[in-house]
Amino acid sequence: EKKEEEKKEEATDEKKEEEKKEEATDEKKEEEKTEDDKKEEEKKEEPKPVKMKTITKEKKKVHRRTLDVKTYYIGNIRPMDGALLQESRAKLNALALKDLERQKLEHAKNELESYIYFVRNKLIDDEEQIKPVTTEEQMEELRSMSSAAEDWLYDDGYTAGREAFEEKLSQLTAPMSDLLYRVQEVTDRPAAVAVAKEKLEKVRNLMKKWESTKPQVTELERMEVLVEVEKVEVTIVDKVSRQEEADPKGPPVFMSSEVKKWWKDLEIMVTKLNK
Repeated sequence: EKKEEEKKEEATDEKKEEEKKEEATDEKKEEEKTEDDKKEEEKKEEPKPVKMKTITKEKKKVHRRTLDVKTYYIGNIRPMDGALLQESRAKLNALALKDLERQKLEHAKNELESYIYFVRNKLIDDEEQIKPVTTEEQMEELRSMSSAAEDWLYDDGYTAGREAFEEKLSQLTAPMSDLLYRVQEVTDRPAAVAVAKEKLEKVRNLMKKWESTKPQVTELERMEVLVEVEKVEVTIVDKVSRQEEADPKGPPVFMSSEVKKWWKDLEIMVTKLNK
């Protein structure tokens, strides 16, 4: 029995020894594992070194050669060279000038046709204003000229050039413009005379006012102005009376555009004294 107990104890002791060895082995493994993990983490934390790679590039050398190029064309259409281009431009310019001349010709035709109708309508619509300053012969002559121009327009005018139309228009506008001017002067002439008389009256009043407001202007200077006023008044009376006696259908004694010239010297005198 004692031997069996001893054997059991020995077996128990051996078992304990083995367990201790196993525990020691496990602890060692655990320590080794921990150290390995630490090393692995340190490796991860350490930055990887940048690898430099040297690249060698080949240097290209350019060789230049002069090439002989020959052109040829396929088909009927060829690009224009200098001579053809110049010829084409000349043709286009000629066509443009021809078209411009055609437009001018059409414009001349329209101008003549419009003026023919203008003359005809004016002689009818403004007959009351025209008759006092135009003779019946003059009016009849204008009617005949406009009718003749119309006949020519629709006959020989079909083949006529621009200059012919312009000449026909000029022949018709000259007497008609003269007639219209005489009609206009019937109202413009009295209006210009009225303006002149008004200015003369203002100058008279101004000289009276200057007696007290402009003592630097002498009495002699004021008298010279008033003498000039009377001279203009005499001219106005003379011209107006002669115009009233003249034949209204003949040449006028004076035009409305002339009236301003009569008191131009007077205006200069007053302007100098007013400085």
